[in-house]
Amino acid sequence: MTHQNLYRYLACTVAVRGQAETRRRYSQVSGRGLPKPGVRAKTDLVKHLVNHVSGLPGLLPDKREAAPSFQSDTPYPERLHKLVATSTRADFYADLHRVKLTAPPGTRFRYSNAGAQLAGYILERLYGVGFEMLVQQRIAAPLGMRDTFITPNTEQKSRLVDGYDETGRPQPYFPEQSQAAGALKSSLPDMLAYARWHMAEHDPAIRLSHQPMDRDGDYTAGLNWQLLRKDADRVVFQDGSHPGFACLMVLYPERGHAIVLLSNEIDSGTMGRLRVLANGITTALYADALTVP
Repeated sequence: MTHQNLYRYLACTVAVRGQAETRRRYSQVSGRGLPKPGVRAKTDLVKHLVNHVSGLPGLLPDKREAAPSFQSDTPYPERLHKLVATSTRADFYADLHRVKLTAPPGTRFRYSNAGAQLAGYILERLYGVGFEMLVQQRIAAPLGMRDTFITPNTEQKSRLVDGYDETGRPQPYFPEQSQAAGALKSSLPDMLAYARWHMAEHDPAIRLSHQPMDRDGDYTAGLNWQLLRKDADRVVFQDGSHPGFACLMVLYPERGHAIVLLSNEIDSGTMGRLRVLANGITTALYADALTVP
């Protein structure tokens, strides 16, 4: 059984490993994989792309119908699917060329699937390998993650779960064209293997992704991870959702404790319920543990 919406974890780790393995600072990869023409502003850094502070719009093409609030007889998930499925890579770059940033990258949070998609394209140019193969070579195969993919084989396709909205209506999967921004699928066993890898923090790329990037204080952000620390205790976590699916991964490296929660139903309260469940499990085991806010 496979579950979508885990692409953030994997896409970001591929990006960070790329920087560590080539012995470049992650902030020095800026735009190296970008074809011309590029964004008409200061070049985005990879860390800005994966942390949603690049200033790029939520989706490319940046059209009004991509907004959930857009008034239409076509439901939002179907509009989103059509926009992405009918957009080629050439279309993406053409749309990127038309983006006008309103603030320097790194100064303002704006959730952006376009940023994640661009980060994936940069990695493909850097390594000369497709994004799905990069995930297989650098994460999935070494960790024994057999059910992590973009394009399922026949057997995997038979185990794909459907995602549902609050009314029980099936939701479409993100198109494969979205690549690093929503096309990856995985399973609970695979994501637990991924969580164990992150908890161990043996890999320099993993340690880098768990370092505070945006500000000092107890609560901060790593590379696509949220970080909370109090005294000697630490929790590393991230959640995500899109039509039909939601997920939450919580890591306590010092305690050797990890939680992965997957849901194939999404409504306005799903993310909150996942947090409550994760915190309940953790505090039942460790009464003094930090909880996910």
